[in-house]
Amino acid sequence: MDKQLMRTLVLTLAAMSAVAQVSPIMAPQYINPSSIPSLYLWVSGDKGCYTDAGTTPCTNGASVAQWNDQSGKGNNCTASGTGKPTYSTNTLNSLPVMTFNGTSQFFSCPTSFAGNYFTIFYVVRQTTLQDFTAYVAESNGALPNYFGLITGTIASGHKYGQGKFGTSDNEVALTATVNVWDVMTALSNGSADANQISTIATGAKYIEVLFRQNGVVAQPYNSSYTGIQANLTAGADVKLGAAMGGTSNYLKGQIAEVLIYRARLSNWQTSQVEAYLSHKWNISVTAPAGNSAQSFDGISLGPVVLSSGSTGYDDTALYGARAVYDAGTYNVAYVALQGTLNSIAYATGTSPMSLTKGGQLLQGAGGGSGVWDSAWVSCVVPYKDPNYTSGHGPWWIFYCGGNIAGLEAGVPQVGCAYSSTFAGPYTRCSGNPIIAPSGSGWNSNSCYYPSLLYKSPSYYVFVNCKGGTETVGYYTASTLDGTWTPYASNPVLTNTATTYDAQIVGDMIITQPDPLRNHWVAMNYGTDFNLCCLEFMAESDDLITWTKYSGNYLRAVGFPSSETYLQTNGLGRYWGYLDNRTTAIYYAPINRGPL
Repeated sequence: MDKQLMRTLVLTLAAMSAVAQVSPIMAPQYINPSSIPSLYLWVSGDKGCYTDAGTTPCTNGASVAQWNDQSGKGNNCTASGTGKPTYSTNTLNSLPVMTFNGTSQFFSCPTSFAGNYFTIFYVVRQTTLQDFTAYVAESNGALPNYFGLITGTIASGHKYGQGKFGTSDNEVALTATVNVWDVMTALSNGSADANQISTIATGAKYIEVLFRQNGVVAQPYNSSYTGIQANLTAGADVKLGAAMGGTSNYLKGQIAEVLIYRARLSNWQTSQVEAYLSHKWNISVTAPAGNSAQSFDGISLGPVVLSSGSTGYDDTALYGARAVYDAGTYNVAYVALQGTLNSIAYATGTSPMSLTKGGQLLQGAGGGSGVWDSAWVSCVVPYKDPNYTSGHGPWWIFYCGGNIAGLEAGVPQVGCAYSSTFAGPYTRCSGNPIIAPSGSGWNSNSCYYPSLLYKSPSYYVFVNCKGGTETVGYYTASTLDGTWTPYASNPVLTNTATTYDAQIVGDMIITQPDPLRNHWVAMNYGTDFNLCCLEFMAESDDLITWTKYSGNYLRAVGFPSSETYLQTNGLGRYWGYLDNRTTAIYYAPINRGPL
């Protein structure tokens, strides 16, 4: 069966430095928490701290009277008298935090969880362990109208959880360690599901609450525990560092940041806020595989960034987006489909999640069947030459093309084009096609889906080729428009009798996680004769010998049904553009830790 009929996912990794990379470095991108709807409280130690009612900024050691809300809702947190926490500078990642004495200090914030759905992030540590310490609590001061995010007793292991003080508490298997900072997340759902960790009741209705510690989802500490009979009270305020209206359960420790959303955030949104907090406060966070319908073995579906229509060149479909970050701009090339006519188009933006279309970069060359790319162009790889000084470039696109009309029909071959700017115009390389089928071996039928990198002293192009079976090999050249020579022992990655690539292996897209180390990681596409299209990883120290990762697939069969192209996001994780070869391209982060 032709691969194009089976394709559901392609992963493309961009490199992390300007040398020996798929493309120049991608700048770290972190979500602005206020861009997610339903944020009702956001306080951070590095913003809005005053010794009075918002006039005099705090200095080190000052007593904090007001901690200003950054959500735009005006829910400023206040403290008075001996209850004022202390402003401590240069504490966590060189940033200031709030210090609480464990006996009297707390903030009151004029907002509430207000309903069955909420997501709360809190960056905290205890400097002295105390039983039933409260971090974030909602209370009108009278039992049983209380709910709080706590740690339990020292004797029980001092675990994070939730509680109704004076009656009961419910802990989960996440331990608070003295003097260790944690990024904690609590998500309510309003109804039962398979990820229920602990429950509270509002009237007759139970609410599940799922906890994450540094991105790791909790497991129940006491699996026989059936729930907490507590009520959430609309209109009650929020206390930071104490409970019961600020009369007990004081925190002896520090709070760096708190965010309260009046919504159960998606796994993608939750992971993005955790990534923001991880980067800001320098706390290692592991992004889990997720717990929502929009997470696929580690890949989550984010917002649509490009849609087809009304351009005259991508009205039918668009897919296959790849990005190069340069001088503050994300330069994205993608495949545009108008009827049955493929072309290469582009979009740009200052954020990978906000792009504006710019037009077409390259179309079929025309001239009939005697011209190798006369009918269509596709499989685009944008690239900015890290070694450019003069001559052709510095911008290049490597692409596949064919001379028979139809979606990537005929015998695909690989060519290149160059321009002085990303937006073009592009001039086709005089030696096109630079990589074409030859002989009777591994590359005798077709070559396509290029991936480009530089490893001194040569440029490398990895391509899928078909002989009998589709496999991956590479070609090298001293210049981008020079003569490309195949590696003598191609292919370097082949299918094996496994559960995921018994039939096909391809689309090998490579990154170098550490630019100072000769070590590369690749995402690879594979299919067997039963499952259509899995993703796996492989690694190499020399670009020749590749070891396939064992363990889970990166993504298996499921939505969406086609391409994903991944770039680094600066945290050791990756984001990408995902599509189903129809009308939309999505931003899509991968929920895995460092490669």
